[in-house]
Amino acid sequence: MYYYFQDYQFDSNSLLLSQHGQLLVLRNNEARLLHFFLSTPAQVYSKEQILAAVWQDKVVSEQAVFQAISNLRQQFGDSAIRTFPKKGYQWQIATESAEVARTAEPTDRDTAPKPVAQPAALLTDSPHITPLPAAQPHRLALYGIWLLIGLAAVVGLTSWWQSQTPQQVVRPAATAITEPAVQLMLQFFMADEQGQTPLVADSFSANVRQALLQKTDWRITLPPVTASEAQLWASPQLFIRPDLTKAGPIPAANKILLTGRLSSSQDQHRLWLALQGAQNRWQYLLQADSIPALQQQLVDLLLLIAPQQVLWTSQDQRLVNAQWQLLLHQAPQQLHLQKSRVQSELSLGDVAAAQLHSEQLLLQAQQQHDLPQQVFALQQQADIAMREMDVDRAQQLLDRATVLAEQTGDVRLQAVQRILYFSVWYARHDFARLEADLLQALQLARALDDQALVATLLMDLTIASFKFALPAKQNDYFIQTQNQLTALQLAPENFAELELFSGINVKDKQQAEQLFLQALQRFTPQQRSGTKSQLQQQLVTLYLRQQRPDAARALFQTAKEFSAHEQLLLATIAQAEQQLDTALQHASTAFMTASLAGEYLVALDASLLLLQLPAGNETELAEQARKETQRDYLRKNATPAWLKQHQQALSALQL
Repeated sequence: MYYYFQDYQFDSNSLLLSQHGQLLVLRNNEARLLHFFLSTPAQVYSKEQILAAVWQDKVVSEQAVFQAISNLRQQFGDSAIRTFPKKGYQWQIATESAEVARTAEPTDRDTAPKPVAQPAALLTDSPHITPLPAAQPHRLALYGIWLLIGLAAVVGLTSWWQSQTPQQVVRPAATAITEPAVQLMLQFFMADEQGQTPLVADSFSANVRQALLQKTDWRITLPPVTASEAQLWASPQLFIRPDLTKAGPIPAANKILLTGRLSSSQDQHRLWLALQGAQNRWQYLLQADSIPALQQQLVDLLLLIAPQQVLWTSQDQRLVNAQWQLLLHQAPQQLHLQKSRVQSELSLGDVAAAQLHSEQLLLQAQQQHDLPQQVFALQQQADIAMREMDVDRAQQLLDRATVLAEQTGDVRLQAVQRILYFSVWYARHDFARLEADLLQALQLARALDDQALVATLLMDLTIASFKFALPAKQNDYFIQTQNQLTALQLAPENFAELELFSGINVKDKQQAEQLFLQALQRFTPQQRSGTKSQLQQQLVTLYLRQQRPDAARALFQTAKEFSAHEQLLLATIAQAEQQLDTALQHASTAFMTASLAGEYLVALDASLLLLQLPAGNETELAEQARKETQRDYLRKNATPAWLKQHQQALSALQL
């Protein structure tokens, strides 16, 4: 059921709220309470009725009702909900309902928060390096447990049952706000082993471009002709930049780089593609029995997701996840979106939702006889098993996925599948099996002439050798990776990543410091990068443990202005030196800057620090107000993954 009031639309099935077509984020209890009010808006509900309907079997105090109502009033105005003393609460805004969503003329524009640009990382296929709190939200990593490709909204199974009959892709409703044009850069390559000429890829690109221009007013261009496939895959940050053209400037936030690799096997045509925006990166595998059908799949996917700027620009993974929820409700047959939703839920640490939706994806993929999507669903379930430290189950799931990957005949899928055993063999302390799988994947990648994947695998081998403390192999694989990055002429950030993750896994702290400093020197003082943030975090942590605050502070001496994450690190340094007023100033600035920019992990970390810091020159009343504000922020915004990571600190604060 859809409810309409003022300029809002609320979907009771997905519990998603939108305004002018832009998705708004509500906590789950607030969304359930809103649905409760909207279902019978004339009814006056007592606190007991609300507790029973919204919180059901959970034991919570009446304060939870007061807080949820207060939050809804903040969103819709104080007059939206009326209080009847000793009776209860009643919804006041005139509301209409309908079984189907209202639609407007199709548009390719949508609204989203303004971004803070941050380049992508090389290891987009590597599942085994855990990001630090300040890392890019879309970073894929693992230290012994997986983190694949970030308050997720809970979606019921209703939309899935409705999706069992084929449906056309539904494009998002029109918005009342005019947005700058999308600039989509297309570049496709052929798999060399097929003996195809580049003209096939050029023809594919031309047909896709023509189909898009018939339906949108996007600007569609090509990257520089000198850009290689490996550079586009591994260093997309080089190409996502603002530019000036005859038609006017396009902000970097509205530019999307699409790189794809075409291959054919008998009557099956496949397209591995990466869509990279100013902030986030998404990868897909499309397949069809004809080139025109493959082109149409790509066009449908682009028309659906390219206008959703939050997917490309937002650092707030809650918004990104909510956007996937909305798109899936509009196009439930798009299994690619199912995969992205589960990846987003995993990055947020919402394991229960990820398990439910990965099982749903597997069932739908089986019904549609889509082998690659079955592989992806099993990989996601293996990821969840590793999070629960169930290594045996993870290996069983990966073994099933391996059999299916071989049945597809897709060599690249088989190579990527071998990579995913990394955490299993690491958990079993079996370097020989780990190395054998990575070398097998490396052989497949070289057969494909997929040089970006070769670079990724060499880095994986380097990291594995550091994790297992094997000096001879460390040196060998480290040099091989450096040579590969140099040959591909990749961005300095790719070299910095090699040094960062090698330093994280090296046992010698002096060697780690040298690697971190060498990597940090590859960035300019004002350059913004997830890798740079991780390097700063590692060095500050190292220096403070060694009681060298001066060395930690020296890392920021050349910067003219500081990012939210840098402000947070400066606050941490000041705290270690017992400079409480300075620490409070930096932490407050970090919190406000991160909140405005949608850097929710930094905002959460800054909020926690503001709770931990005692008063400097503050009055007791001001300190109490500060801490109550931060408690309220954490209650509303902390995600399951963040809560788990900071469980000890939160327990000490009795939160």
